[in-house]
Amino acid sequence: MPNERYSEEYETCDRVNNAVTNSEHGIQAGKFEWFYRQAKPVGEPRAVVVLLHGLVCQSYGWRNVLPALAQHGFWAIG
Repeated sequence: MPNERYSEEYETCDRVNNAVTNSEHGIQAGKFEWFYRQAKPVGEPRAVVVLLHGLVCQSYGWRNVLPALAQHGFWAIG
């Protein structure tokens, strides 16, 4: 059963004041630990979008894409 190791949440706004909730999370399942970021729109999301990166990459590469998707109503996880 995965355990959430930590969670950090912060608010950002785009140029037209559409608030977005950004957060960073770490979870552990057994000896494995994962880190992920997410951005949620205010209100009900239209859909969930999961962004995957390849090897030698990290979720930092999605740092600008996640809030942009959330500003358009998607719950973005990367």
